[in-house]
Amino acid sequence: MFCKTCGKEISDEAVVCPECGCLTHNEAVTTESEQAKKGSKTSTILGIIGIVTGIKEYKETGKMTGLVLSIIGEACAIFSSIVGAVSFASIL
Repeated sequence: MFCKTCGKEISDEAVVCPECGCLTHNEAVTTESEQAKKGSKTSTILGIIGIVTGIKEYKETGKMTGLVLSIIGEACAIFSSIVGAVSFASIL
């Protein structure tokens, strides 16, 4: 296998190039990507739970505070997931 950055030959198991230090597309990169996806799924699920809870509060009390904050929180989670994905893609 050859490094995509400097072109030096490296072992197939290499995580980083010994010549230039750039990451390869091996297990370590996949693991980081999988962790990012899990975190994104977790925040999405928690956001949905928050919105459902906000809707329940609105129906019971007529106050929209919880619902509005839940929607804002979910929007922030989605935004941070997008920023994280773009940042991770730029590293590769």
